[in-house]
Amino acid sequence: MLRLVVMPRLPLVASLLLILGACGGKVSDPSPSPGATAQPSPTASPTAPPSSTAPPSPTPPSPTPPSPTTPPTPTPTTTPPPGPIPTGPVNACGLLQGDPEANLQGFGRAGAVSIYEVSAVDEECSGLGGTHVTLRRRGGCDSALVVHFGGHGCMGQLWTVGDLAIVGVAPEPGSVNNPGWCLNAVVPWNGVARAIRKLGPGERDAQVLASYGCTP
Repeated sequence: MLRLVVMPRLPLVASLLLILGACGGKVSDPSPSPGATAQPSPTASPTAPPSSTAPPSPTPPSPTPPSPTTPPTPTPTTTPPPGPIPTGPVNACGLLQGDPEANLQGFGRAGAVSIYEVSAVDEECSGLGGTHVTLRRRGGCDSALVVHFGGHGCMGQLWTVGDLAIVGVAPEPGSVNNPGWCLNAVVPWNGVARAIRKLGPGERDAQVLASYGCTP
């Protein structure tokens, strides 16, 4: 017959430990041991977004307003100063010696040519004789209003009142008063003709003046 051994009653906790020890099991006490410090579980930091490796897009430059264009300064056209009035030996009629047309061109370059109209013709009654022609200015580039042409011994000049002429004028005022030579009505002048040419039929004042470089 089996003999039952009656074990004294152990506390419930001790009985359980013995049973678990016999079975090779372990019991973990979930409560922390005295003095131990609870370590906080690591908290996962938020993951930073990956940095972009693409180059930054270029910023378009701000439009620069166009600078105002300064118009070119026009170069002033300067008229060359007039040349000197031709001078030199003169004949009995007071005209420059040499080529008459070249002399007129010289007065044109000097700005001393004008269109004149014959207002009087006086003939000397001296033994030698001579023709004195008074001309009044119609327009041109000379300021002499009354011009004298001719003189003592100036012969062969066929001029009548109303004739038109292009005249190269020297600014030499003068007068003549010689009743013995029938020259007591000659009008005083403020210029003398040093070159002269009658205008032909159909010649216009402006065209003739322009041909000698004179624009009134």
